[in-house]
Amino acid sequence: MKQYLDPIPKNPNKLNTFQSKTKETQDLINTILFILENFGIPIDQTKSYSRSMEKMALSFYLDGRVSGVVGTHTHIQTADERILPGGTAHITDLGMTGSFNSMLGMKKEGIIETFLTTLPSKFVPDTSTPMVVCGVWIEVNTQTGKATKIQRVMIIDNDLTAGSEED
Repeated sequence: MKQYLDPIPKNPNKLNTFQSKTKETQDLINTILFILENFGIPIDQTKSYSRSMEKMALSFYLDGRVSGVVGTHTHIQTADERILPGGTAHITDLGMTGSFNSMLGMKKEGIIETFLTTLPSKFVPDTSTPMVVCGVWIEVNTQTGKATKIQRVMIIDNDLTAGSEED
């Protein structure tokens, strides 16, 4: 499996790493889709952890073959949700769940200190209210597997509390 995550080109002078990863990724995606389709497993959603351009490229590449591609990682919900021509729902980033006035779910002070000094500091989880829950609601035609609607969801609530590490 490592070969798909970090492929090494056979001839580094003829093929750069990006091209190699692109080909390996394409082969891996096609293989996974082929296996799922042939075992009758419905393909509902693909989660993408990559840059915005790559998430959009993956969405267009999978358009019509999966119901939705949802991105993660930046923790900032994007406003680019849409249904692609082939029926695949797309959003670049779902957003985060955690303290609304935090940064990445962490207390702001440590992140700001690192920003200002470029020195590492301890990131401490922020459990203060209000809490935010972000995501998307995707409606899918059960006959075709195509997305018919995608809607961003952001709930900000003063009554929600963060769980403890034991939860």
